[in-house]
Amino acid sequence: QSDSISAHKLTGVDRVHKELKNFGKGVRIAIIDNGIDYYHPALGGCFGPDCKVAFGY
Repeated sequence: QSDSISAHKLTGVDRVHKELKNFGKGVRIAIIDNGIDYYHPALGGCFGPDCKVAFGY
């Protein structure tokens, strides 16, 4: 837990919690990346509806 506490202070999340009373309820997060290797066994080794990676751009 000490790692998350440090990260909260480093990024200012602790102030958002304290001053704005915002804890992220109902917030959706999207991560935009340059891609993944969906052929990797940990990601199912395939791309499509019956795979772990079902869709993407």
